[in-house]
Amino acid sequence: MSVATDEVPYTIIHRGDGVLVVRVHSKTRNGRPLPDTSFTFKPGDPQYESWKNIYNESHPDCPIAESTLENNQ
Repeated sequence: MSVATDEVPYTIIHRGDGVLVVRVHSKTRNGRPLPDTSFTFKPGDPQYESWKNIYNESHPDCPIAESTLENNQ
């Protein structure tokens, strides 16, 4: 599942293995588009909980369950 809106410059993808992929969308500078950047966070990483909470708030109908985290650690 992924989360993206026009209001935020990123997309969060929750992979089946529990990893979150955060893709930060680029902007055009001096007429040239910059490449997007992606970061991955797995359960136990320092920023994982923050991104998981953002994902859950943005997608309340399909939150990341705590049992998913326990099974993938």
